[in-house]
Amino acid sequence: MRLRLSRRAVHRLTEIGAYLRARSLSAAWDAQHAIRDCFDLLARCPEIGRRIRLDDKAAALRVVAAPRWPYLIYYQVDPKAEGLTVVTIRHAAQRRLT
Repeated sequence: MRLRLSRRAVHRLTEIGAYLRARSLSAAWDAQHAIRDCFDLLARCPEIGRRIRLDDKAAALRVVAAPRWPYLIYYQVDPKAEGLTVVTIRHAAQRRLT
């Protein structure tokens, strides 16, 4: 399945890297690597995330946690286009998108 990152997701991934790089270069590399590995897993198994619905009009989102890191990856699956869009990435301590 084709995976696409929204502008917001790219921005968040960059922010996460910059935040962690200021504290530990290896932590930044490990976190971004774990998140990107999760992207690869989503491309292969897009249905693994838990479904959430923001409101009746919005398309259902799915959320999956990055392994060993406190980041949640929010994404949408479009089976007709055989694609998946990562909408955003948030720290688990942040207020959830529900």
